[in-house]
Amino acid sequence: MAKAVAVDGKTVPLSGREFALLHALMTLVRNLVDDAINYTPAGGRFDLPSAVEGEGAVIEVSDNGPGVAPSERALVFEPFHRVLGSDESGSGLGLSIVKAITDRCAASLALDYTDVAQSSGLRVTVSFRGSGRNADTITQR
Repeated sequence: MAKAVAVDGKTVPLSGREFALLHALMTLVRNLVDDAINYTPAGGRFDLPSAVEGEGAVIEVSDNGPGVAPSERALVFEPFHRVLGSDESGSGLGLSIVKAITDRCAASLALDYTDVAQSSGLRVTVSFRGSGRNADTITQR
């Protein structure tokens, strides 16, 4: 199915594959933002910077919530995994969906603390080919 959408005021035709990729990227960002909202304390903050780097792109979502301990980072990508001690509701599928999308797009996915010195907050970085940031799948700190 081909579709045309307006991007910055210009109509861009999308093939069925491109439309599916756009939908997957919207799902990826929605899951990351939902998690940031859910785990950021009242009065907290989250940021969603993105950039084009070379022939690639980087999407980053960071918050000032509790973060994810290095020992839990590989586990949070497993379906239905929930970090113990979290009072947030949810199914534990958000990051596993994000991981599945990044795998399909050959993108890298890294987790780190937003504030490394305080071991707090979560920064999720998704790097697409050509961005120069394609590193290990999971950053341990």
